[in-house]
Amino acid sequence: MAMTVSRIEQGNCHVIDVDTQVQPSRIRRRTSLSDVASWRPSGGGTDLALPFQ
Repeated sequence: MAMTVSRIEQGNCHVIDVDTQVQPSRIRRRTSLSDVASWRPSGGGTDLALPFQ
């Protein structure tokens, strides 16, 4: 989804990866959905309030 938004918005968006803290995003312009699917989750939960804080 984030990759589609980035392409549609022509880079005028910022992807924020979160789990229990905000992480630098590994998603780049050429990242494919299969790339993302192969990444291992960090585990420990997800705090979706973090991007808004």
